[in-house]
Amino acid sequence: MKHKAVGGQQSGCDYFCCKCNSFTFNYLILSKYIMPDTIEVTNDAKENDAINTTEGDVISKPEQIKVAGYEDFRKTVEDLSKNSKTQINIYFTGEKMDGVSWCPDCNDAEPEVKKALQFAEAESVFVEVDVGNREFWKDMKNPFRLDNDIKLMVIPTLLRWKRVERLDGEQCGKSDLLQMFFEENSD
Repeated sequence: MKHKAVGGQQSGCDYFCCKCNSFTFNYLILSKYIMPDTIEVTNDAKENDAINTTEGDVISKPEQIKVAGYEDFRKTVEDLSKNSKTQINIYFTGEKMDGVSWCPDCNDAEPEVKKALQFAEAESVFVEVDVGNREFWKDMKNPFRLDNDIKLMVIPTLLRWKRVERLDGEQCGKSDLLQMFFEENSD
């Protein structure tokens, strides 16, 4: 999906970076042309409610699934992949104790990621994956790091299953990148 630029023209605001193997964005075009006030949440909107845009359209949030551990992650994406039309967005984060992850970057990014879900396609699925405790994650031989489908090296990581769109580490805490990630149509 291309974003409307000033004057109704389409801006080329996204590209795939081969150097770092991640989906990145042209920040200059983003900051100059994307208008941040195109979507707003109404005062009475709760976390699982639909969202009203300034144009009066109603956008439903995607289905949200939480899984813990590698086996549950693989089973979940295999089941979801049976419907080839379903866009699967996966957010990898550290294990939580009393609602707080051992991973400080994950704690910083989570509210931004959850807020940005308003930009995701309603028919999409958002899978939050708990990669385990710190000791398990730091083991370079843990299955998340060895899986060639995800090539997970840092958390938090947000990726689109079997696609190139991906945000790693601090990118997951940037609201403008998150908005563009969820608005990008990968058909």
